[in-house]
Amino acid sequence: MKKLLILVMLVSMGLAGVVSAERGKMIYHRWDDGNGTTTVRAYTRNFTTPPTSTNYAYAGSGSPAGLTTPSWENGGNYAARFEGWMIPPIDGNYKFWIAADDYAELWLSTSENPAGAVKIATENGWTGQNDFGDADIVPSGWLPLKANQPYYFWAAWSEGGGGDGCGVGFQCAEAGVTTTTLVPMAYVSNTCPVDLVHPYTNVGAVEYQYWKAATDVSELGIINGIMPDFSTITTPPTSTGTMAKFWVNMPAQTDDYVYRQYGIIKVDVADLYTFGTTSDDGSKLYIGNWWESGPLTLVVNNDGWHGGQWRYGSIELPAGYAGIVVEMFEDGGGDILQVNYRTSTIPWKEIPMEAIYSAKTACAPYPHNKMYVPVDAVLTWSNPVGKTNFTNVVYFAEAGKTLVKVAEGTQTSYDPELVVDKAYQWRVDVSEPNETPGGQPTITTGPTWGFFTKVEPAKKLVAYWPLDEDLADDTGNLLPGTYYSTDASAPVFEPGMKGNALAVNIAGTTNSQYARLAAPFMTGFSPTGVGNNSPRTIACWAKNAVPAAEVGNWCNVFGFTSTTSANEYVFDFNKYGGNAQYCITRYGGDWGFAPMDGTWHFLVASYDPATRIVKWYLDGVYTGQATGQQLQTQDIVHIGKRAPSNQTALFRGWVDEARIYNYALSDQEIAALYLDANPTGCVKGTGPAYDFNGNCVVDVPDLLIFAADWLKDNMVE
Repeated sequence: MKKLLILVMLVSMGLAGVVSAERGKMIYHRWDDGNGTTTVRAYTRNFTTPPTSTNYAYAGSGSPAGLTTPSWENGGNYAARFEGWMIPPIDGNYKFWIAADDYAELWLSTSENPAGAVKIATENGWTGQNDFGDADIVPSGWLPLKANQPYYFWAAWSEGGGGDGCGVGFQCAEAGVTTTTLVPMAYVSNTCPVDLVHPYTNVGAVEYQYWKAATDVSELGIINGIMPDFSTITTPPTSTGTMAKFWVNMPAQTDDYVYRQYGIIKVDVADLYTFGTTSDDGSKLYIGNWWESGPLTLVVNNDGWHGGQWRYGSIELPAGYAGIVVEMFEDGGGDILQVNYRTSTIPWKEIPMEAIYSAKTACAPYPHNKMYVPVDAVLTWSNPVGKTNFTNVVYFAEAGKTLVKVAEGTQTSYDPELVVDKAYQWRVDVSEPNETPGGQPTITTGPTWGFFTKVEPAKKLVAYWPLDEDLADDTGNLLPGTYYSTDASAPVFEPGMKGNALAVNIAGTTNSQYARLAAPFMTGFSPTGVGNNSPRTIACWAKNAVPAAEVGNWCNVFGFTSTTSANEYVFDFNKYGGNAQYCITRYGGDWGFAPMDGTWHFLVASYDPATRIVKWYLDGVYTGQATGQQLQTQDIVHIGKRAPSNQTALFRGWVDEARIYNYALSDQEIAALYLDANPTGCVKGTGPAYDFNGNCVVDVPDLLIFAADWLKDNMVE
């Protein structure tokens, strides 16, 4: 009764129309004013006349895959506008077109700030649907845009009669798009995704010099594939600058060039550091205080003509700052450069952007690119390495507003006044005195950083279905689930992994048995609170009752399903097509990871939007992950069948101990869940001592593993 009252109250408060912000949506405005003009109305630019309607359009079933109206038959005599934020997938030069019926304008900002929007493209007549080759279109010039940086945009058009609609196209050679194509909605958001504002690139951390040969690298002293002493190169660099890490960045990615890159890492405790380079062609890595013109020690020699080749070397480093200088050349063919390191506490990995310090600007900021920053947070940063006579000038403001100077001095922290649920941006410039009497100080502008004071939801189990005798959620958060069968029979519960389990379609598929455990009661209401792109873990035990070939391909076993089949709209366990496997799927991303072999298996999958990583686990053990992911799920949870009415594939077997969490569980938490239902089982890492192969017993294979490692350590005389 209390839950029913809460629902009634929500409707009464007008929350039924709330739609969450996410990628794949744009904000749509329309003015039904009998518009018949041949120009774009001024009020679509400044809203001096309120729109007739405003909504998050084109986000549900029937949504277009690209940035366009889903239909070009939306009526006549109106003015309209859609807006949002474009989030480019890759650094590159972009060009935009706008096609509309009738007249149209496209505006784009240089950042996420709407105040910076300028007109970049027009359409001065009318076009057919998304006809970007029409002579009336004036496209933009080539615009350099950064990956993952949100850019505010709006497009407006004026419709008289006849056909109508609007679409935005683009080209970007770096993204592999060389013919004009609709901007994918996957790179559009209906609100500024503050967690992506100013992603941490450690601007200026790695300095570089780049030489491009006119015809051959021999002009730069590369003789027989051997690099020269760089001090002997008298030709000025073709370009210099800074970049985020050690790698082959623009302007390279061609043939016949030489690179020299400089970075700094912080050594907290004296240790043996091992560095490695993978390069095509040759490379060398030196250690030394290059910013003070100190001596350099060669640690890695990976010189010569070769494809992608790995070489490494070690050096003892004292506590403090250590400079890294990487040289490489590219003669012809492919090119690559990657720099890795390890210590007694750091496993082998590429030197990450956040570990590289700058000799020019403030660096290592906190907080930056963080969503859940407390309102009592203090801003901190590190000074540029090697500078001594300077002051820090601190700027701070809400995101979208002009940065304001708030402090100046030698401090490396600032305590701002913060309020909850706000986006902020900040910057630290370095001011060095001018030795000329009366001269102005030298200012080195730092990168702009951003964060959000969103309140982090409590991490918890939001739904738990034991499935012993009914479809009730034991957490009490949800109403009982609904069972479906064409013969109107009651659900069947049979012995499972822990108590009973829900049995579906054991005898056959005639009755199309499945369960709906959660679904929205109204627009915008999320029963589990886990929807769209929010973090989560789903877990259940499953066992097929018939051979895998008799289980419906791509059937839902358990998890978030959807009434649409668009990419990213689901997150559930399925049968992996025609394979005898379970998979985790989100449409367009399907990863098989567990055998469908007629025995019980514990299936777990997690998603963390902060890292954009999906992980999957089999029987309590991590087995794989996929990076660069995102979700747009509806809060619909099923067992046995997908939600669309035209989806008839059915799971045939048992499901037990189904759970949903609102965060990504740790490996240890998942192992504990496995042992909860299978206390006599064993997860790798929880077995007896000397169980090296993780099979939960100490046997001959463990002895062989031990002996092999013993011999590797040279412990035999």
